[in-house]
Amino acid sequence: MEEIAAVEGVDVLFVGPGDLSVSYGTPMEFRNPTLLGAMDRVAAAVAKAGKWWGTTTGTPEAAQEMVDRGARMITCVVDHVFLLQGFQQSIQEFRLVSLK
Repeated sequence: MEEIAAVEGVDVLFVGPGDLSVSYGTPMEFRNPTLLGAMDRVAAAVAKAGKWWGTTTGTPEAAQEMVDRGARMITCVVDHVFLLQGFQQSIQEFRLVSLK
């Protein structure tokens, strides 16, 4: 992380918590200490390099926690959650309609 953060021209490091949690073998466990520790290591590396880091969150509380951990770029929605919710809504709508 320190080497990446030190690269000239790299201004922001972005942590994808979904992908990272899968890499650590803890899929979608966003409160997992290993995942949070990795984010803290990114925060320390970018602070040392004078740069920013960011991540995606799903709630205002999670966004605030990441800001408190040093994140400066927050994506407040998760694309796969929107896709999942859309699919679930479609299934519910089809179940409500009597297909004859």
